[in-house]
This record gives sequence, structure tokens and C-alpha cells, in this order.
Amino acid sequence: MQDADVWGDDSPTDAGQLEREWQSRREGHYNAGFLEGLEVGKQESVQAGFDSGFMAGAEAGRAWGERAGALLSLSVLGASSALLDLQWQSQQAVLEHVGILSTPASGQA
Repeated sequence: MQDADVWGDDSPTDAGQLEREWQSRREGHYNAGFLEGLEVGKQESVQAGFDSGFMAGAEAGRAWGERAGALLSLSVLGASSALLDLQWQSQQAVLEHVGILSTPASGQA
């Protein structure tokens, strides 16, 4: 029986094929790692944005609820229209502050 090389011969053709296979696998692993990192980054970014937006929405909702409750209480108790107007303006200011309601700049309609 002939003494055969188990790993194949080291001819340039085999070396080139092995190099191409190595490059292909390396690129595949690199791309898979990049895509996985991109997905993890998106998830973390989305979660941070949600957390921030949720807190801002909760604060705005609480402020709105307090103002709306006060306005309703004043109207039920028969407060003067001047006081109700002041309360309404306060409520609008809260909405503008949190960015829910925007008023047009002066001179614009």
C-alpha cells in the first residue's frame, strides 16, 4: 500500500482552495457577528428611547390630569370665568412645555 498523506498534498491548488475557504468562513463569521451586534444595539437603543418617552408621557399625563381635575373642580364649584381662564392657560402652558401642544410662532398662522 502506498504511503498516502492523510491531509492531502500541499500543492498550490489545494493551498489556494484552503485560503479561499478560510476567507469565506472568516467573512461569514465577521458578517454574522456584525449583524448580531447591530441587532443588540438596536434593541438597547429602542429600549432606552421607550423608557425615556414613557417617563415623559407619564409626567405630562400626571400634570395634565392635575390641571384638568383642578379646572373641573373650579367649574363645578362655580368659580369665576377669569379664574377658569387662568387655569386653562396654565394647562396649555404645561402641554406646550412637554411638547404635546405647539403654538404657532408670532406672525404665522
